[in-house]
Amino acid sequence: MTGENGNSTFSMQTPAAILAPKQQYLNLMMNSIYKFGELCAASENTKDIQAKISLLTSMIINYIPNPKERKRLIELRNQKRSEAAKIKDIDLQREKKFDIDCEIVGEIMTLMDDVLSIVERQTVISTTTSGPSALEAEYYPNGYQLPEEGEIDGLES
Repeated sequence: MTGENGNSTFSMQTPAAILAPKQQYLNLMMNSIYKFGELCAASENTKDIQAKISLLTSMIINYIPNPKERKRLIELRNQKRSEAAKIKDIDLQREKKFDIDCEIVGEIMTLMDDVLSIVERQTVISTTTSGPSALEAEYYPNGYQLPEEGEIDGLES
């Protein structure tokens, strides 16, 4: 079907089909950040762990939806890593590169508004703003009260 201005007014895509890829993207991004944090908190900071952290940092940077921010962060990371490469002590150099990766992921966390804007809110059922619904009126004619915090069994403040 086409509308007055020639645009299609009918879509075979359900809201869930539209939302699913966005949720998968968000899950991928958040799982990568979680794994990054898990590796950073490891009891040992081995060369293997640092290689994984470096790889995860690159992946997380490339997940950023804004190409300008992605390019800026890649350039910033490369610049700082080339400065760190000048350090003669290998342990200090590895520690500095680790700090750089943590700083970059921290910078990405400040950009989460861009990431979260990709995942739109989905309205399943619109809510009424005036009075109870027909079902509420039928089953709760006098309304219903939410229990106070002290009235809930087992909940102590």
